[in-house]
Amino acid sequence: MGTTAHLVVVGGGSRHLDLAEMHLRDLHRRWTRFDRTSDISRLNAAGGRVVILPADTYAVIEAAVQGWKYTRGRFDPTVADSMVAVGYDRSFERIPAVATALRTRPAPGCAGIALFPELHAVAMPPGVHLDLGGIAKGMAADMIVDELLGAGARGAAVNIGGDVRVAGEAPGPSGWIIELAPTAVGVRPALRVGLAQGAVCTTTRKRRTWRGPEGPRHHLVDPGTGRPADSGLESVSIVAPTAVRAELLAKAAYLAGLNGASELLEEAGACGVLVTDAGQICPAGAIRDFLR
Repeated sequence: MGTTAHLVVVGGGSRHLDLAEMHLRDLHRRWTRFDRTSDISRLNAAGGRVVILPADTYAVIEAAVQGWKYTRGRFDPTVADSMVAVGYDRSFERIPAVATALRTRPAPGCAGIALFPELHAVAMPPGVHLDLGGIAKGMAADMIVDELLGAGARGAAVNIGGDVRVAGEAPGPSGWIIELAPTAVGVRPALRVGLAQGAVCTTTRKRRTWRGPEGPRHHLVDPGTGRPADSGLESVSIVAPTAVRAELLAKAAYLAGLNGASELLEEAGACGVLVTDAGQICPAGAIRDFLR
């Protein structure tokens, strides 16, 4: 997943943190596209053959395909080749300071992906490759919080690169208070949301950027064009019951732009905060019910 993670456990100890760290490292190893031995790399290299996968890997791929359908293709896990084309062809810290000339490759979409739930197996058309990206972070956050509570912790919070899931008893009387980092830059006021349980996920073009000969690039690729998206938004933060759902909606809202995002979130019954390229902070849905 190529990012940092923060774990908070209430009513637990070091064994809970060790358990969570081991699980997260294992998921990263198996869900990255940058390790040839990972589950995702094995599937990407299968050339159309059916691949039987561990149950959790199957679950995140199934969620990604369903998310593609739900967001009408705005979220698209088949952007792997699009990412390679714009220069994201290795783990982020190894991308050259100045990449080669921009190439574009639109994503093929998930229509041809076959899922076999009874076998935990997947078959993809030849030439289609997955990059799970943010949904892997969201799924991992959801899984690890559930695991910590199942192991006896009274409460848990997991933040994986801006995808935050909380549940159970909070450290203080006000519940889980989460600062939306992109709104705390420069002179902007820091916005905070309070949750009894649930998730808040942030998608931003500011976190992973590099330069090409034509200028700055970022990792949020528009599946329809294969180019870094230019939606007029700098970041989107979404509150939802799970980190998987919040992540899907955050990506889709970012690509939809300000007006399209508001409509999408209203249709989904979700809420969040949209920050435009000009720095305007726009509440969406019932987010004021969560602001602290």
